[in-house]
Amino acid sequence: MYSFNDSALSGILGGIRQTAPAWNAVLFRPLFWGESARIAIPTPHGLLESSWHEKNDGEIEVQLSLPEGIEARVELPTMDPL
Repeated sequence: MYSFNDSALSGILGGIRQTAPAWNAVLFRPLFWGESARIAIPTPHGLLESSWHEKNDGEIEVQLSLPEGIEARVELPTMDPL
């Protein structure tokens, strides 16, 4: 598993990219490379966390935890953006 707290790497594996000042909005578009990734980013609103891992059946489980006050656009490889 990879665990990062670096903005460049978080934007790649963790999939979190700041899209508005003061972390008021983010884009969540993780890169599913390897078996798993987990990222935690401190923001003015609180801790923003994302993780994903590949399950035994090949399905990928994804989690995104947003503090109150942050909006997210979610883009996963197999779905329309939310």
